[in-house]
Amino acid sequence: MTFFNKRSTLVAALMATSIAALPRNFPRDGQLGAIVASGTAPTGTGTALTPTGTASASGTSPSGLVSSATESSQYTVYAGSGSAQDGWPTASQWTSFDAMWSSALNTLKTSCANADPPQPNNSQEEIQDLKDAINSQASATKVDSRFILATVMQESNGCVRVKTTVSPDGTVVNPGLMQDHAGDHTCNDGKTVQNPCPKDQIQGMIADGVSGTSAGPGLSQLLGQAPDKGDQGQQTYEAARLYNSGSIDPSGTLEKGVATHCYSSDIANRLMGWDGQNRLCPFDGQVSQKVKYRRAAEAGNWESSPAQGPSPVVRRTSSGPESFPGEYSLYRST
Repeated sequence: MTFFNKRSTLVAALMATSIAALPRNFPRDGQLGAIVASGTAPTGTGTALTPTGTASASGTSPSGLVSSATESSQYTVYAGSGSAQDGWPTASQWTSFDAMWSSALNTLKTSCANADPPQPNNSQEEIQDLKDAINSQASATKVDSRFILATVMQESNGCVRVKTTVSPDGTVVNPGLMQDHAGDHTCNDGKTVQNPCPKDQIQGMIADGVSGTSAGPGLSQLLGQAPDKGDQGQQTYEAARLYNSGSIDPSGTLEKGVATHCYSSDIANRLMGWDGQNRLCPFDGQVSQKVKYRRAAEAGNWESSPAQGPSPVVRRTSSGPESFPGEYSLYRST
């Protein structure tokens, strides 16, 4: 919730299996369209470009989806203002809460074991208590339950024993499932770990992140501060950026400014059903485990720099993107 360089240790552990709780404030800039896990050239010239029939290990995906191993692992990089005009999904396109919850279950059952240090995994009762707490806060505050769940998975992978993180100078504390601003609820304050995590603590962690604390706003207040209140989708993506960094770049571009540049794109993908796997977002320098991208020397050119897997697959040149079917492709918006 707060706005400083933090959580790199926590993130390294959580990202081992599912890149979700990302470090805020690692400034980098980028102006990409969509990353397509395939080679078929996309159609359109908007910020989030749409692939047509991209191939994947699971077959051919429908138009408009980033191809990946499974439907829930598909990731599209969204850039720009968060508006439908910039290619971001509208609220009417989001998946259902039940579908999101189903997609998150595998992570919810295993994420605590990947914490630093490892913690006992969530029990079935704790997972149910988390679901109940999300729905309760959604009902009380009118914040969409899907946005709450997306933020929980982004911030902590849903581990009820996620460790409270503290700024380097010790002045800012982010506890709980939503890593909120100095809330009163946690099942791991860095000294004492509660197992099982009491229901009232789980409810409190969600309430602190949604309704806010005496030290800082929650999702409810930030939705009210978002500039574009007439569009639920754009308003949500802006509120997510505010939750992550405390501000939106003056340009209105959600991947610019401070903190985690992929944060709003990640939230949009979660709202579309993404399960946190196979993350293909270059704005923070943390992309898929198979391919990491680096900026080419010439302005406007991009090429992939593989950590594992295939050789570079796409380079944007003056004549346009060159694509190679069956491999990861990177497109830069024009």
